[in-house]
Amino acid sequence: MDANEQKLKVLNMLQEGTISQSEALELLELIGAEMTAKKGTSPTPPPPAKPEVRRQPPEHEPIKLTIPESPIDFMGGSHQTFSASADVYTDVIETLKLVGKNSKISIRTHQHSTILIEGRYKPVRNGDPMIRFEEQGGSYALNYNYHAVSYMGFDVSVPENLIRWFYVENSNAEITLAGVATTELNVATKNAGLKLRSIQSEVVVASTKNGNIELNEAEATKIELGTTNAEINVRNVKANYAELFTTNASVVSDCNQIMATNLRTKNANIWLDLTTLDADADVQYMIDGQTTNGNIDVLLPYTEDLPYKINANTKRGRIRTTGSELLVIASDKGYLDGKTVHYNDSATKLDLVLQTTNADININK
Repeated sequence: MDANEQKLKVLNMLQEGTISQSEALELLELIGAEMTAKKGTSPTPPPPAKPEVRRQPPEHEPIKLTIPESPIDFMGGSHQTFSASADVYTDVIETLKLVGKNSKISIRTHQHSTILIEGRYKPVRNGDPMIRFEEQGGSYALNYNYHAVSYMGFDVSVPENLIRWFYVENSNAEITLAGVATTELNVATKNAGLKLRSIQSEVVVASTKNGNIELNEAEATKIELGTTNAEINVRNVKANYAELFTTNASVVSDCNQIMATNLRTKNANIWLDLTTLDADADVQYMIDGQTTNGNIDVLLPYTEDLPYKINANTKRGRIRTTGSELLVIASDKGYLDGKTVHYNDSATKLDLVLQTTNADININK
């Protein structure tokens, strides 16, 4: 009887209950040992152990993304959260792009070398948001399936590194941003407001519709702010050029150091508080303001003399100048072209070009 027949017999005995399981194992081991002895061979030795290879650690930790597990939402009423983080190992972030949808976005700086995102979203029925926070060549972007969520909002903390290009977009919800330093900042939403504070950037572009824009404590080369049916309010800003455009709401420029300002609105007032302008800066400041059906009010520095030139035009309104001796070049009903007596002799001066309809233009000191 060969070995295979012996093994089969042992298995049949085990099945019939003639022997126990342990006895069957002992018999099978004996049969295997007899086969080895007959062939004059020994069991194959195990292969030699491979030398341990130590893997080099990565240069930095990969981006971490956490989406808590949640049940499938058949009724579409759940609120879900996610978090993401990325270590930043350079002093400059090339780009940072964040896009939300129908939910508030808040961005601030912190004293850590990481980008932290705490987000919230509501998926459409059984939709997969496919949220990804990705980095490539020093550029970071939050990406997701825009059509799979009804809203997406987040709170973001960024390091105090320079961000060359910072883009934030939202819809139907507010964006607040504070404390960032960028080369170019572009912020946009609609049907909601924008609040920007403590900004350093060569270029600041902010736009919305039907929402206020507030810019406070900023330093920039160029500023462009635009909205409709809502107010623009700019305070404590230093810039070479600012363009402030809206409709059906007022434009307020308060205590700024802006060399050239272009203001536009309709059916609302323009308010210019120039009391903090540096009268010793050897700068020619220029302000061009236009509105309809609203007053234009200019408040000049009251402690120092700031020579100015004015070209003002209104319909069915009056032009008033107080506190400075003015040399009139030309005047008519609703029109004034003039300058103060020391305008030509001063290195620091102010040019005012102001136009409205059905309202007054007031220059006060």
